[in-house]
Amino acid sequence: RTKGADGIEVMNKHYEESTDAMERARAIVALGACRDANLMESTVLPYIMSDKVRSGDAVYFVGPFSNSPVTEDLFVAMVTKSWRQLFDKFPGMLMSRFVGAIGNLFKEESLTALKAFWETVDKKERESMERSFQQGIEGIAINAEFCKRNVEKLNAYFAQ
Repeated sequence: RTKGADGIEVMNKHYEESTDAMERARAIVALGACRDANLMESTVLPYIMSDKVRSGDAVYFVGPFSNSPVTEDLFVAMVTKSWRQLFDKFPGMLMSRFVGAIGNLFKEESLTALKAFWETVDKKERESMERSFQQGIEGIAINAEFCKRNVEKLNAYFAQ
């Protein structure tokens, strides 16, 4: 079993060499599940945003990437700092799916940062994604409240 940067390289190669759409999707999901924020930022994100990865495939990356407490801050930073790149990489409904993934987050800081950011987004760009964004914001609020209510139980579970 290959891990770290070597594992990422194996998945990149698997994605590029595969002729099967499901295999390419699995490789992208595996890359999104990287739990090393430094590797995610330095290696995985540049690859996902490159021309080597089709936008229709790259969208599979969003779920596992946004679902990790390890990469949550990086996900928020990507949305808020790379909006134009994301908007260009994920046209139309793909961007709505990307925006909807914010509902996987759970930190109140993420909620605050994304709400403030959304106010700076051009109204024309927001039109097709407004409902997805609002649902995502509602999801973060629910997740944050759940974590607050259950912090002791969650800590005990993850300590196992």
